[in-house]
Amino acid sequence: MRIIKISIKELFGNPAFNYEIELKKDPPITIIHGRNGSGKTVIFKMIHGLFNFNYFIFGKYPFREFRMDFDDNEYVLVIRGFDKEKAEYQSPTIIYSKSTHEPLKLYFTTDTLRELLPPSKRWDVSASELLDSVIDLFSDKAIIAGTPSEEWNRLMDRLNASIRLPEWLHELHMKLKVNLIDTKRESIEDDSKNLSHRIREIILSADAQAKTLDSTFPGRVIKNVVTGNEKNLKYDEIQNILAELEEERKRLVEDGLLAEQETGFQIAEGRDYYDNNPTLANVLQIYIKDTKEKLSVYRELAEKITVFKDVVEGMLSDKNLSISQGGFEIKGDTGLIVPLKELSSGEQHMIVLIYTLLFHNTPEEHELILIDEPELSLHIVWQKRFIADLEKIMKLLNFDVMVATHSPAIINGRWDLEVGLQSELAGGE
Repeated sequence: MRIIKISIKELFGNPAFNYEIELKKDPPITIIHGRNGSGKTVIFKMIHGLFNFNYFIFGKYPFREFRMDFDDNEYVLVIRGFDKEKAEYQSPTIIYSKSTHEPLKLYFTTDTLRELLPPSKRWDVSASELLDSVIDLFSDKAIIAGTPSEEWNRLMDRLNASIRLPEWLHELHMKLKVNLIDTKRESIEDDSKNLSHRIREIILSADAQAKTLDSTFPGRVIKNVVTGNEKNLKYDEIQNILAELEEERKRLVEDGLLAEQETGFQIAEGRDYYDNNPTLANVLQIYIKDTKEKLSVYRELAEKITVFKDVVEGMLSDKNLSISQGGFEIKGDTGLIVPLKELSSGEQHMIVLIYTLLFHNTPEEHELILIDEPELSLHIVWQKRFIADLEKIMKLLNFDVMVATHSPAIINGRWDLEVGLQSELAGGE
């Protein structure tokens, strides 16, 4: 399921703030462009909140109607009636077009909100701060919703006890995964440690597979030689495949996934020796098959690392990114290591953003990534590269993206991807 359109009426209680955002398809990048105060960030919070159990966001901001239409002709609608006598917006109601059951009416009473907070903090928050505290709580926990922790499960238990979420709402959650990129949650040192952990895990997995293949290698060679069922490849074909495997092996060394001393096999004796030794041909073909299987374990992580290095080094023209089992590090032109924490705030923000997109998201068939104001702390040259670099990442991971920005440099001529947020007063000013 994909979102194809987002509509909102009377955002912030302003009759002029009525927006319709049709999401782009090719490429699936939608750039929401608007001045400060137009509601870009709030719209992102609402999208994220609806698919991460943070319905309380709809009680924080006044609006009349928030609607998302999907490509399967379904839609979800959040409405807030307006009480003219009290001059205030009523509690939000969530309606799902597929459900035949009653809509979910949300009442955010003081008691309900307090029950959602951890018992140790329940009475430390004033009544006026309760809603914001609960919103922050769910925002912090949403990042682990995909792999529930005990803390997340306790939070969900309190939510279900307070609101009793209907089954159709859980069904809606299963259809689309939405992530809001917030680079403030991770430090660049944390990301380096995270990559180190990923590399070590892959190496352990590859070692285990290699041992399994190596233990059965003699038996498979004997069987293949005796039966002679497999047609032998020609000398030039074998040489080309071996050369390709050696190139892949070199790339994995550069990516910090293989040790530098590991080298591949070559036929030193030449064509005549190979053509006159069918046993050698049999053994080599099994060796090639095993080598491909061994290297394939690294492939997914290696592809991400290659794009990570390409994008980061493209932005850091005077520095190089080095990757090893210890994570990643930055080296200056002289070869000296620049401590990660000594990089400028802009450099750190950029590297964390790119790393988050590549490694902290494991997109499934239906996933939407929200990136709010990526231009923050980014040099103007980096801003102009951002969409092109984003397309490189998306080709690898295949997710949909919405970018909120007020920077024309982020758009950088890609007006085919832009959707402007303009109010219905004064020509959008």
